[in-house]
Amino acid sequence: MSTTLAWFGDSYTVGQELGTHHGGFTTDEYDDRIPSLPIIDRQRGRPDLAFPILTSKQLKLDFLLYGAGGRAITGMYCDLLEFAKTKKDGVNYVAVFAFPGPVSRCHYIDNDNNYVNFPDTNILRHQLRFHKFETTLNINNIYTTCVAHDITPYFVSTWSRLELLDHYNIVPGANWLLPHDSALTELAWGFSDPPQDWLTILKPNNRVFDTYISPCLNHPNILGQQVLADSMTKLLKDKLLGV
Repeated sequence: MSTTLAWFGDSYTVGQELGTHHGGFTTDEYDDRIPSLPIIDRQRGRPDLAFPILTSKQLKLDFLLYGAGGRAITGMYCDLLEFAKTKKDGVNYVAVFAFPGPVSRCHYIDNDNNYVNFPDTNILRHQLRFHKFETTLNINNIYTTCVAHDITPYFVSTWSRLELLDHYNIVPGANWLLPHDSALTELAWGFSDPPQDWLTILKPNNRVFDTYISPCLNHPNILGQQVLADSMTKLLKDKLLGV
């Protein structure tokens, strides 16, 4: 049975800002493998240069990419629900969830079925008070949905550490590629305590910013993406040996 990697994530997974410096995303080679393509900014995003596609190529596996700029964890769960409805029979799906930070982004459907994407003051206050609880429950939901639909899930905190409530957490440790309170950027780029963003005059870590972000402002440059892919490939390789 063939294996396909299904990637879920935010702007890091679609190479945001790389198009600004290396030309827009003009190829149609991957159109059938990027379900989120209609909402990707082709002028700024370069999913072909981002770590999910690079990792898939290194592992020589087919892939689907559901990444999108600003994606919240709740949005990734909604993407999973859509994927579960359309996945093909006879394919072994391994889903990789590259989680963003838990606050300051939003994906809700209100009672009138309207999509709410931009956090307002009330939502931000709510997240600051309840983000550990909500993050724990949302990741539990993602895990159980994957199990129910015969999808193997793996989780990683991409650029921001996540805090969970251990008492309510049901996700086995084996499904985390790294501990949830450490980030992929920390492992790949060799530093600790990642910032929520890099959009400050005084950078939290000039070496990391100059090496792995610049000339981008808040997202990995080409080297940053390649090093993330190298680390992700190593993390997934052992997990996939028995697939």
